[in-house]
Amino acid sequence: MAFGSSEDVSGVKLLVLLAVMYGLLSALTYSVIHMKFVNPLGNDAPFDRFSEARTVEHVRMLSQEIDGRQVSQF
Repeated sequence: MAFGSSEDVSGVKLLVLLAVMYGLLSALTYSVIHMKFVNPLGNDAPFDRFSEARTVEHVRMLSQEIDGRQVSQF
């Protein structure tokens, strides 16, 4: 087998393809992890959209209304 055979060329092509795919997936993962362009919605957001501020306020209200954990006796 001589260097530069069709098997060597196809192997190099496969390695380059895998390297490009790895690079693209790494860039996509990085952009998803560091999504600084997404701003949480406030209390004045429409009710059909999820609002982080309303959720935090709701959890805060529930935690103040419920005095403690209920412990069941077995």
